[in-house]
Amino acid sequence: MKPYLYHGIKWYNYDLLLKIIESGYILPRCELTDDIVDDKNNIFNGTKYISLCQKSIGTDCKSIKTSFNEYILNKPTLLLDKKNINLIYPRFITPLENELISPLEWEKLIYNDSDRRVSYYLDEVQTKDRISLKDNLIAVGLPLRHLLRNYSEEEMKNIYNKVKLVLQEKGIDVPIINSSEYDFADDEECIKKYSLNIK
Repeated sequence: MKPYLYHGIKWYNYDLLLKIIESGYILPRCELTDDIVDDKNNIFNGTKYISLCQKSIGTDCKSIKTSFNEYILNKPTLLLDKKNINLIYPRFITPLENELISPLEWEKLIYNDSDRRVSYYLDEVQTKDRISLKDNLIAVGLPLRHLLRNYSEEEMKNIYNKVKLVLQEKGIDVPIINSSEYDFADDEECIKKYSLNIK
């Protein structure tokens, strides 16, 4: 399995996906504008950090919830190369620790901008830098299962074509893949296998 990084777009927000691609960057909250709001519901990434998923970290932990299952699988997703991104590996808060954290301790943890990062998810990693899509983007994931259930065929094609057009306009030549499959980006063969070509 490749140690790719994933950044999920919450709430199936395809407009936000397009805005991020148009901007050319995934931004931490301190750099966000009203037009690009991302990651604001992750209580542990503060204002200066970006949350990412490194699926390969959590593959053997079936009993622990993972950010891949919560935020990546069957969601709009940006797939990123790891080599150009300075990663921080947060301290994992176990379910038992979570129950024991006092309100005062929560106060210190939430929106904390120190370099002592924490996470509910074993497979979450973070970075303090904005992420350039031009330098790091490998693929864009569209959740085919969700699209088929919730959009007409014409609407689904429109979403796909808008994403494709914005990528072309930014000069980013990457595939659009089906992020409804568990192994959709485990390696180059999976990326090829799940690449979408909707006409």
